Amino acid sequence: NLIINVHSKSKFNTTKFYEPTIIYVQTRKLCESLCSDLIKNGIKTAFYHGGMDKIDKEKSHELFINGDIMVIIATISFGMGIDKSDIRHVINYGPPANIETYYQEIGRAGRDGVISKATIYYDDKDFSTTAFLISQSEDEEQIKIKTEAMDIFRSYLQEKHICRQQLIDYYFSTGTLANEHDVSHIEKCGM
Repeated sequence: NLIINVHSKSKFNTTKFYEPTIIYVQTRKLCESLCSDLIKNGIKTAFYHGGMDKIDKEKSHELFINGDIMVIIATISFGMGIDKSDIRHVINYGPPANIETYYQEIGRAGRDGVISKATIYYDDKDFSTTAFLISQSEDEEQIKIKTEAMDIFRSYLQEKHICRQQLIDYYFSTGTLANEHDVSHIEKCGM
């Protein structure tokens, strides 16, 4: 029940917020600044990230769950245990590190079965941040694994011909990204 879209970051400013929305970002600084920008535009928004104290996290979480705000902007630390079935839009402002994280994040939308949206806004340079974060590891094997996962996700985002749901289904069946022949047996989602 997810309509998946991929756009350039330059199109983010045209986004309308009429429904409960989570926006995932990569850094705490961006989390707070994007929240400030949306509030200035009259959108009821809060932020949530790992650097906040427990009371502030709980307040942001409660405001979103209760519908007192329309949008919550968060780093990956938000979402575990969230029980809000009517989230209609999950936005990734910048790419997560891999397709598994992306799939987990967009899966927060439409849990009640109603058609919902998952939109990612990114530019290729965003992968520099991801690559930098990966490089901070001292384990060469982990750097290799995480870089490969990042590259697979970049290829997923750059694909323009295959149904994105087919790509995701194939990836989770095989661990590799599909070509058109690979997914010919998987029904298109039609969204």
